[in-house]
Amino acid sequence: KAILLAVVLYLIMKKKDLFKLVFSAMFLCMALLLPFLTGQIPQIGKMLLPMHIPVILCGMICGWQYGIGVGFVAPLLRGIIFANPVFFPTGIIMAFELAAYGLFAGLIYNKLKIHNISKVYISLIFSMLTGRIVKCVVQFFILGFTDEGWFSVRFPRVLPKKEKGGIDYIRGQIYPRLQKFFQNEYPVRFG
Repeated sequence: KAILLAVVLYLIMKKKDLFKLVFSAMFLCMALLLPFLTGQIPQIGKMLLPMHIPVILCGMICGWQYGIGVGFVAPLLRGIIFANPVFFPTGIIMAFELAAYGLFAGLIYNKLKIHNISKVYISLIFSMLTGRIVKCVVQFFILGFTDEGWFSVRFPRVLPKKEKGGIDYIRGQIYPRLQKFFQNEYPVRFG
Protein backbone atom coordinates (compact mmCIF):
# COMPACT_ATOMS: atom_id res chain seq x y z
CA LYS A 1 0.00 0.00 0.00
CA ALA A 2 2.84 2.39 0.78
CA ILE A 3 4.40 1.80 -2.63
CA LEU A 4 1.06 2.45 -4.35
CA LEU A 5 0.65 5.66 -2.36
CA ALA A 6 4.18 6.75 -3.29
CA VAL A 7 3.47 6.08 -6.99
CA VAL A 8 0.22 8.05 -6.86
CA LEU A 9 1.92 10.97 -5.09
CA TYR A 10 4.74 10.90 -7.65
CA LEU A 11 2.26 11.03 -10.54
CA ILE A 12 0.36 13.87 -8.90
CA MET A 13 3.55 15.85 -8.32
CA LYS A 14 4.63 15.20 -11.89
CA LYS A 15 1.43 16.65 -13.25
CA LYS A 16 1.11 20.11 -11.73
CA ASP A 17 -2.39 20.73 -13.10
CA LEU A 18 -3.71 17.55 -11.50
CA PHE A 19 -1.98 18.51 -8.26
CA LYS A 20 -3.63 21.94 -8.31
CA LEU A 21 -7.01 20.46 -9.19
CA VAL A 22 -6.88 17.92 -6.34
CA PHE A 23 -5.80 20.55 -3.84
CA SER A 24 -8.50 22.94 -5.09
CA ALA A 25 -11.11 20.24 -4.49
CA MET A 26 -9.70 19.73 -1.00
CA PHE A 27 -9.86 23.47 -0.28
CA LEU A 28 -13.43 23.59 -1.60
CA CYS A 29 -14.40 20.78 0.79
CA MET A 30 -12.68 22.62 3.63
CA ALA A 31 -14.61 25.80 2.76
CA LEU A 32 -17.86 23.85 2.88
CA LEU A 33 -17.12 22.03 6.14
CA LEU A 34 -15.16 24.54 8.29
CA PRO A 35 -18.22 26.68 9.08
CA PHE A 36 -19.70 23.71 10.94
CA LEU A 37 -17.01 24.16 13.60
CA THR A 38 -18.05 27.72 14.40
CA GLY A 39 -21.73 27.25 13.57
CA GLN A 40 -22.29 25.04 16.60
CA ILE A 41 -22.06 28.10 18.86
CA PRO A 42 -24.64 30.66 17.64
CA GLN A 43 -22.84 33.73 19.05
CA ILE A 44 -19.59 32.82 17.31
CA GLY A 45 -21.25 31.40 14.20
CA LYS A 46 -22.90 34.72 13.35
CA MET A 47 -19.61 36.61 13.68
CA LEU A 48 -17.15 34.15 12.14
CA LEU A 49 -17.66 32.16 8.96
CA PRO A 50 -14.24 30.69 8.20
CA MET A 51 -14.80 30.06 4.50
CA HIS A 52 -12.15 32.62 3.60
CA ILE A 53 -9.24 30.65 5.12
CA PRO A 54 -9.26 27.76 2.58
CA VAL A 55 -9.93 30.18 -0.28
CA ILE A 56 -6.89 32.30 0.57
CA LEU A 57 -4.75 29.17 0.98
CA CYS A 58 -5.99 27.89 -2.38
CA GLY A 59 -5.04 31.16 -4.05
CA MET A 60 -1.55 31.04 -2.54
CA ILE A 61 -0.83 27.36 -3.14
CA CYS A 62 -2.66 26.60 -6.39
CA GLY A 63 -2.66 30.03 -8.03
CA TRP A 64 -5.12 32.83 -8.61
CA GLN A 65 -7.12 30.94 -11.26
CA TYR A 66 -8.03 28.18 -8.83
CA GLY A 67 -8.45 30.62 -5.94
CA ILE A 68 -11.01 32.70 -7.81
CA GLY A 69 -12.91 29.56 -8.86
CA VAL A 70 -13.02 28.04 -5.38
CA GLY A 71 -13.87 31.41 -3.86
CA PHE A 72 -16.79 32.03 -6.18
CA VAL A 73 -18.22 28.51 -6.03
CA ALA A 74 -17.85 27.83 -2.27
CA PRO A 75 -20.58 30.12 -0.83
CA LEU A 76 -22.99 29.37 -3.68
CA LEU A 77 -22.53 25.61 -3.31
CA ARG A 78 -22.80 25.84 0.47
CA GLY A 79 -25.99 27.89 0.08
CA ILE A 80 -27.49 25.29 -2.25
CA ILE A 81 -26.50 22.27 -0.16
CA PHE A 82 -26.87 23.54 3.42
CA ALA A 83 -29.05 26.67 2.92
CA ASN A 84 -26.46 28.74 4.76
CA PRO A 85 -25.54 31.41 3.71
CA VAL A 86 -28.86 32.43 2.20
CA PHE A 87 -28.43 32.36 -1.56
CA PHE A 88 -29.62 35.92 -2.19
CA PRO A 89 -28.27 38.41 -1.22
CA THR A 90 -25.68 37.00 1.22
CA GLY A 91 -24.47 34.12 -0.96
CA ILE A 92 -24.01 36.30 -4.03
CA ILE A 93 -22.14 38.96 -2.06
CA MET A 94 -19.93 36.35 -0.40
CA ALA A 95 -19.19 34.74 -3.77
CA PHE A 96 -17.69 37.95 -5.09
CA GLU A 97 -15.88 38.65 -1.82
CA LEU A 98 -14.29 35.21 -1.62
CA ALA A 99 -13.42 35.26 -5.32
CA ALA A 100 -11.54 38.52 -4.68
CA TYR A 101 -9.76 36.88 -1.73
CA GLY A 102 -8.59 33.99 -3.89
CA LEU A 103 -7.68 36.22 -6.83
CA PHE A 104 -5.59 38.75 -4.94
CA ALA A 105 -4.02 36.24 -2.55
CA GLY A 106 -2.76 34.22 -5.52
CA LEU A 107 -1.67 37.22 -7.59
CA ILE A 108 0.21 39.01 -4.84
CA TYR A 109 1.77 35.85 -3.42
CA ASN A 110 3.10 34.71 -6.79
CA LYS A 111 4.23 38.16 -7.98
CA LEU A 112 6.25 39.12 -4.90
CA LYS A 113 9.97 38.49 -5.28
CA ILE A 114 10.74 38.17 -1.57
CA HIS A 115 11.03 34.69 -0.08
CA ASN A 116 10.20 34.88 3.60
CA ILE A 117 7.17 34.99 5.86
CA SER A 118 6.46 38.64 5.05
CA LYS A 119 5.36 37.47 1.58
CA VAL A 120 2.49 35.59 3.21
CA TYR A 121 1.51 38.52 5.42
CA ILE A 122 1.60 41.06 2.60
CA SER A 123 -0.55 38.94 0.31
CA LEU A 124 -2.91 38.08 3.17
CA ILE A 125 -3.44 41.69 4.24
CA PHE A 126 -3.82 42.97 0.69
CA SER A 127 -6.28 40.23 -0.27
CA MET A 128 -8.37 40.85 2.86
CA LEU A 129 -8.53 44.59 2.17
CA THR A 130 -9.44 44.20 -1.49
CA GLY A 131 -11.96 41.48 -0.65
CA ARG A 132 -13.72 43.82 1.77
CA ILE A 133 -13.73 46.60 -0.81
CA VAL A 134 -15.24 44.24 -3.41
CA LYS A 135 -17.82 43.15 -0.84
CA CYS A 136 -18.84 46.77 -0.16
CA VAL A 137 -19.12 47.55 -3.88
CA VAL A 138 -21.17 44.44 -4.66
CA GLN A 139 -23.31 45.03 -1.58
CA PHE A 140 -23.93 48.59 -2.74
CA PHE A 141 -25.08 47.45 -6.18
CA ILE A 142 -27.26 44.66 -4.83
CA LEU A 143 -28.73 46.37 -1.76
CA GLY A 144 -28.08 50.05 -2.39
CA PHE A 145 -31.30 50.85 -4.20
CA THR A 146 -34.16 49.38 -2.22
CA ASP A 147 -37.67 50.43 -1.24
CA GLU A 148 -36.50 51.92 2.07
CA GLY A 149 -34.51 54.62 0.36
CA TRP A 150 -31.56 55.37 -1.81
CA PHE A 151 -28.87 54.55 0.69
CA SER A 152 -29.78 51.56 2.81
CA VAL A 153 -26.32 49.99 2.62
CA ARG A 154 -24.80 49.36 6.03
CA PHE A 155 -21.14 50.40 6.09
CA PRO A 156 -18.91 48.05 8.05
CA ARG A 157 -17.70 49.33 11.39
CA VAL A 158 -14.02 49.04 10.52
CA LEU A 159 -13.43 52.75 10.01
CA PRO A 160 -11.35 54.56 12.62
CA LYS A 161 -13.25 56.57 15.18
CA LYS A 162 -11.82 60.02 14.52
CA GLU A 163 -13.44 63.41 14.50
CA LYS A 164 -13.24 63.82 10.72
CA GLY A 165 -13.58 60.20 9.67
CA GLY A 166 -15.37 57.17 10.89
CA ILE A 167 -18.81 55.72 10.98
CA ASP A 168 -20.33 58.65 12.90
CA TYR A 169 -18.99 61.11 10.34
CA ILE A 170 -20.44 59.03 7.50
CA ARG A 171 -23.83 58.79 9.19
CA GLY A 172 -23.92 62.41 10.23
CA GLN A 173 -22.44 64.13 7.18
CA ILE A 174 -22.31 61.96 4.09
CA TYR A 175 -25.68 60.17 4.33
CA PRO A 176 -27.76 63.36 4.58
CA ARG A 177 -25.89 64.97 1.71
CA LEU A 178 -26.35 61.92 -0.51
CA GLN A 179 -30.03 61.70 0.38
CA LYS A 180 -30.47 65.38 -0.44
CA PHE A 181 -28.62 64.89 -3.74
CA PHE A 182 -30.83 61.94 -4.75
CA GLN A 183 -34.04 63.36 -3.31
CA ASN A 184 -35.64 64.36 -6.63
CA GLU A 185 -34.35 61.41 -8.65
CA TYR A 186 -36.41 58.36 -9.49
CA PRO A 187 -35.11 55.13 -7.97
CA VAL A 188 -33.51 52.53 -10.18
CA ARG A 189 -35.07 49.10 -9.80
CA PHE A 190 -33.04 45.96 -10.37
CA GLY A 191 -34.84 42.81 -11.44
